[in-house]
Amino acid sequence: MCIRDRLPIIAVILILTLSGIAQETPASAIAPQQVDDVVNHLEDNLKAYVFPRVSEELRKQISAHRSDYRTISDPNALAARLTADLRSVGHDQHLQVVFGLELGLQKEPTPEEKQHALSLIHI
Repeated sequence: MCIRDRLPIIAVILILTLSGIAQETPASAIAPQQVDDVVNHLEDNLKAYVFPRVSEELRKQISAHRSDYRTISDPNALAARLTADLRSVGHDQHLQVVFGLELGLQKEPTPEEKQHALSLIHI
């Protein structure tokens, strides 16, 4: 798969959110199992990151801190920590984890969504 084919997928998966209440309202606490679900989802999606070597380093970073993440019950704090850890290794400011009900956990994009995302990219 060439970089042009991967970019729409990367654009979609880098917005990972936790289900819950939007940022403007107090966030509900999340359980360690929910944290595991989020981290697993993130690790799986990072496999498609455009640079394979960086992808491996990002996944190692997330894996190395899994036990730390499980102690965080505030979803906004978890999102901030995951973002900081990803950016510290990937040096990519596009890497961001956010919390918000309006986004929800991202699903696999439909062929139409992939085509639309591809049409927005000018390489």
